[in-house]
Amino acid sequence: MTEVIGGARGALLASVDGFALAQSETMPNEAAHAAMLAAAIGLAHQLVLMGGGTELRQLVVDHDNGLLLLWPIGDARVLAMLTDSNVDQTRLRRFVRSRAAILSGAS
Repeated sequence: MTEVIGGARGALLASVDGFALAQSETMPNEAAHAAMLAAAIGLAHQLVLMGGGTELRQLVVDHDNGLLLLWPIGDARVLAMLTDSNVDQTRLRRFVRSRAAILSGAS
């Protein structure tokens, strides 16, 4: 994904129980990152409910060095991508959605 989408710098696929499943070579390799992503996606689901929604589509963390985008992948996984601030979020989201079945481990 980081080679296909301009501005994407790193990717990490984690389980919702906090284990890293796959990551790009460009993603920092910290064991705690997968656990933080699992906690963030759980909190984001609760915020969606608080806001009157039912489905989390995407979580965006906009910071001084770009974006951290998170997507729930099925019920058991979360995908995180580090990107430049000017990444085409719509294209990236479509790209992730088109590969959700593969990323979820569904056969």
